[in-house]
Amino acid sequence: LDWKWVIFWAYAFGSCINHSMTLAIHEVSHDSAFGHCKPMWNRWFGVFANLPIGVPYSVSFKRYHMDHHRYLGSDGIDVDIPTDFEGWFFCTTFRKFMWVILQPLFYA
Repeated sequence: LDWKWVIFWAYAFGSCINHSMTLAIHEVSHDSAFGHCKPMWNRWFGVFANLPIGVPYSVSFKRYHMDHHRYLGSDGIDVDIPTDFEGWFFCTTFRKFMWVILQPLFYA
């Protein structure tokens, strides 16, 4: 198999698997895997799902994501609403692209 096809298929399958793992981490942050009665099992499952991604963010994501649900839509408190600086700074195509690429590091 030619290297360009190896890279193509690795990217195609790897990106799907990576996205599936981020969705799993999102669901585990809601304690959906083992229910609310086993929070440590959910936490460890999130850590396990985080291993292939390479950036350890599962535990910190839960904290910020729960804050997002707790303060949904509250300007200055909801962590998913951009601050004034973020709204000003990430207003160009290149800067928005950099935000998307670097977002896992901001969660970690």
